[in-house]
Parts: sequence; C-alpha cells; structure tokens
Amino acid sequence: MSMYRDVNRPTVRVYSSETGMWGNLISTEASYQLGGDADNPAILVGHALYWLSRRDAIVEFDLDGQSLAVITGPPVTNDILCQNHRIIPAEDGALGFAVLSFPCFQMWRRNANDHGVATWVPWKTIEIHTILGLPSQIDAGWKCLMGYDEDNDVVSLLVGYSIFMVQLKSMQSRKLHETKFITQCHPFTSFYTPGTTINGGSNRAEMLHDT
Repeated sequence: MSMYRDVNRPTVRVYSSETGMWGNLISTEASYQLGGDADNPAILVGHALYWLSRRDAIVEFDLDGQSLAVITGPPVTNDILCQNHRIIPAEDGALGFAVLSFPCFQMWRRNANDHGVATWVPWKTIEIHTILGLPSQIDAGWKCLMGYDEDNDVVSLLVGYSIFMVQLKSMQSRKLHETKFITQCHPFTSFYTPGTTINGGSNRAEMLHDT
C-alpha cells in the first residue's frame, strides 16, 4: 500500500507468490492521510486488510473483491493522541477499534445491519487500574498504547518507564522492559518443531522495541 502524495489517494498492488507477479494498481478516489504511526503494519480482520489514519479514517482493502475503500472510524475525541488508537479484531470476525484514554481502555466494534449499513458501537470499557499486573500507582508518567499482536490478542502498553504486555481477553499483564526512550513495539512469534523447546521454554509471542 502506498500513497499518491499530491492528492492523498491510497493505492494497493497485490503480489502473488504462486505466479511470482504483481497485480494491477488498485486505487480509490477518496482522499486519505497516513497517521504519525504510518510504519504500523496492516491488521487482517476477516477477509480484509486495514490501515489506520491520524484520527477517524481507515483504509480497507477487500482481499476477496480486490477493492479499496476509506471508511470512517468510531467517534473518538481529538484530544487523544493518534498513537493511542489501534485497529483490532472484534468478536465474530467484526472490525474492532481500541483507544487508550486514561484512566480507561475503550474498545469499539463495527456492526453491519441487513442492508449493509455499518455503524460503530461501544464494545468494552476497562478501567486501567483493574488490569492485573500493572503498578498500583500509575497516575504519573507516560501512558501509551505502543503496539498490538493480532495473533495473540495482546497490546503493549507504556506505563511510566515500563513496557507491559496485556492480554485483552484475560486483562492480565506481564512486564517486559524498562526504558526512557521508545517509539514503537513490533510483535513477533517464534516457532519450534513439535516436541522441542529452547532452554526448557515453550512457543510464545514476544515484543521487539524501537528505541
């Protein structure tokens, strides 16, 4: 996915590993501006890829129909940093949206009616203080949503000077790292042959940090 910068139009070209060839350019007439976290990867939800803009615009690429569109995000207030927004999968394959607005962690989902008209509705609101494993006193310092692992439904949170992994279903956390300088977290998963482990460990997802 790239941009025609003169008119802010997103374009997509699909590469096929079976044929070893690139497809035709696919674009939309809708204007769009990538946000401050433009190096975030797309999120796969159902049969579509999604990229997030600065505030309330989302680029949607339908993999089945090979079509590109710009859709409106949920009604998030402008005083929330763009870094604290993330596209996530919701229940039943719906498109979800997570917002860190201290002291709350808000999640939205996009529902479509029988006529195909989609609306955003509140899904969950979680008080940050209720997440197990986070410090009891987190009022001071930075509180930022730094990354998302779609395979394990895990977000990375910067709280003060520490990075935590938070599992969205259980709302339990684990401290990963302490740092004063971090801009982004990139999740990765390591794989091992069945029946083997490294140093007695197991398959797990970790977070890489940009400092």
